[in-house]
Amino acid sequence: MLIDARTVERGRRVEADICVVGTGPAGITLLRELAGPTLRIVALESGGQVFDSETQALYNGATISRDGYPTDLLMTARRRQFGGTAHLWNDEFDAGKGDELVRLVPLDAIDFEKRAWVPYSGWPFAKSELERFYEHALRFAGARPLDPGHPITKVDQPELFLSDARLRTVLSQFGLRSVFARDYPEALARDENVCVYLNATLLELALRDNAVGHARVAATPDSEFEINARFFVLAAGGIENARLLLLSDGTQRNGLGNENDLVGRFFMDHPSFRLGVLTPSNRDLFRATGLYDHHLLNGERVMGKLTFSEQTMRREEMLNICITLTPRGRGYESPATKILKRLMHSESPATAAALLRQEFRSLTSSWDEVLARLYNRLAGTQLRFFEHKGGWSRLQKRERRFRRFELGCLSEQAPNPENRVMLGETLDRFGQRKVQLQWRWSEVDLRSIRRAQKILKEEFEQQRLGAFTEQHELDGGERPLFSSPHHHIGTTRMHVNPREGVVDADCKLHGVSNLYVAGSSVFPTGGFANPTLTIIALAIRLSYHLKELMKPSLSSVSGVSAPESGGPG
Repeated sequence: MLIDARTVERGRRVEADICVVGTGPAGITLLRELAGPTLRIVALESGGQVFDSETQALYNGATISRDGYPTDLLMTARRRQFGGTAHLWNDEFDAGKGDELVRLVPLDAIDFEKRAWVPYSGWPFAKSELERFYEHALRFAGARPLDPGHPITKVDQPELFLSDARLRTVLSQFGLRSVFARDYPEALARDENVCVYLNATLLELALRDNAVGHARVAATPDSEFEINARFFVLAAGGIENARLLLLSDGTQRNGLGNENDLVGRFFMDHPSFRLGVLTPSNRDLFRATGLYDHHLLNGERVMGKLTFSEQTMRREEMLNICITLTPRGRGYESPATKILKRLMHSESPATAAALLRQEFRSLTSSWDEVLARLYNRLAGTQLRFFEHKGGWSRLQKRERRFRRFELGCLSEQAPNPENRVMLGETLDRFGQRKVQLQWRWSEVDLRSIRRAQKILKEEFEQQRLGAFTEQHELDGGERPLFSSPHHHIGTTRMHVNPREGVVDADCKLHGVSNLYVAGSSVFPTGGFANPTLTIIALAIRLSYHLKELMKPSLSSVSGVSAPESGGPG
């Protein structure tokens, strides 16, 4: 059932067996897996059923990054709404068709290992611990596990590199955004055994005798109530999980679980940027690479990506990187296009005028191209494809339409304790300190990217596939121009030793007996994979653990009663 927290009387105390904070993919998975007649389950969602800008503003804060981490990320990369960031998933099977998909891919076995060249790497368990949960997670997200014996290619869609090459092809699967943004929220609204409080912002988890005694919750700045529960789970996202622990000062006055100053540290993302551009030696390559576009395999939506083999990563001491191929047309990276980009980013009208005088002859020699691009953009006829917007392999006469492949990537980051979530000095409307995010590249990150580019260049030349131009030759500088895919990882990292991690192997906060954390904030390392499938798998695993803990004294109450002053939303 849904309850609007604004209808809850001030000072009310709500009793529950388990309280889940957050209703994004991690929280929804827990709620669905825990739901049943024997447990009283309560969930807290700061937002409502629809987007509200005032509530979203609670995410505001500051970003400190000398390397250009996106300053608007705190507001645009997260969503305070029932369903959480699932509302932001925007992969499309066909660009412009609005399929609204989410990428589902497991971490690699090497991602779980302690790697000598990756500082602070290593999970408390191997990938084998998650295998059965990965299969469950795929089905939970609306996809089906692929038959391991089914070939990933067809005759007209071969892999670019042979099995003994330094690169290999892997498949991403896709699930529908609507499963988490609509279907599960609607099912939870009908479930009498789960009570979801909307417009309910967690202020603090109050500690009592090394356990969370209650949660302080506010619907408005002048209206608070409490949640008492046997167990609490933070499932509010990679940034907010850390912020909420830091706001819950406990007895040490520096945040729950933060005796070793680890809460908020080791923040990671999957920086997204182009590694370079491939100009095929034979344009028939555009007809033979549909494996690397969104396509159907045995009825499942999939997409091929290039990654480096495990042997290559070990030998070259590289981080994990995935590479996407996206075709580009005639004007891509042409002299005229580069001049237009420079004009658009000119510091002043005088600078633009000087550049126009200097490059006028180059522009006029490509006037037909400039006019064609301008017309297509204004008329809305220009097809644009990205690594998350597919459909290019289903176009006719691709070998005439395209000229180059843009090679984009998502790159793993090495854990770095100086990349962190902290509390700023400014306050939100509830009087809570806003978040301050600090991020920079490490030399391990940059060295891995540089090596990836060199290997790609060598492999394309050896296979006689074409000429590869590295990113720094196109953009200038050694540091890539990047964006964030909104993968917030690592701020409450998992480790068996409380001096090296915030939660243990069961995702329980070290030193607090009844507080757990769900989501990608517990990942010690992030690989290249979209974290969603692993988030769901870990949430399912945690639900099993919590149900085992509840077995000795399962509640006899069949549901959660709504407050006297309010009813289901």
